[in-house]
Amino acid sequence: GSTIPASMVSSPANVVMISGASTSPQITGMSPYLFRTCPSDALQGQLLAKRAIAQGFTRVAVTFVPGPYGSGLSDTFATNFTQLGGTVTFQQMYTEAQPSYRARLTSIYATSPQAILLVAYPVDGAQIVKDYNSAFSSQQTTWFFTDATEDPSFVQAIGAGNFTFNHEGTGSAAPSGPAYASYAAAFNAKYGHAAAPGTFSANVYDATYLAALAIAQAGSAQGPAIAGALREVADPPGMVVGPGQWAAALGAIK
Repeated sequence: GSTIPASMVSSPANVVMISGASTSPQITGMSPYLFRTCPSDALQGQLLAKRAIAQGFTRVAVTFVPGPYGSGLSDTFATNFTQLGGTVTFQQMYTEAQPSYRARLTSIYATSPQAILLVAYPVDGAQIVKDYNSAFSSQQTTWFFTDATEDPSFVQAIGAGNFTFNHEGTGSAAPSGPAYASYAAAFNAKYGHAAAPGTFSANVYDATYLAALAIAQAGSAQGPAIAGALREVADPPGMVVGPGQWAAALGAIK
């Protein structure tokens, strides 16, 4: 929701933007100056569709936050779910910052869904779930949540003890292995706590160092030079570097 409109200014100015958290499928191929280090929601939507089918659901309603994140993810889910034989009974974006979403839930239940996919940020998402708990819990609906609600504030707003309905959520998995362990240890040493789930902190770390490595590779801090070198340093032939190996990476470039 922020990255795409910002890129409308940065890209014409030949300024590179690298996001560690922007997952909208619309970003793919949008500009030679726009990059990301996180997965596209084309993958998340496919996974959600497969999970719904695996649980035996053939009728799912979708409500989503306005903007590229919500529309892109809901469309990807709908396409994949339909291809797998399912029916999307309802697919509409909601209006943000409403004191109640009971009217929206009433419209959803008028289509007789077996499950609901909620593509939301924590504040509005929590209000929607609270309205479900207070007025529609007798429906015994299964809910699917997306990565934006993988946030402690979402759980706190609803109340950890109020997730008594069937539910599951998607979230970008943290990497594993020695490189991530080294990053995690460095993060904890710097800030005194582990990186919070759902923050894409490792992806942002990668984005930052890739920008710096691209400048070193290109020998220039100009946008076209950085854009031209990014893929070279992101996937260099014959060498893999990780956290704590900045000097080794610079040496290899030299």
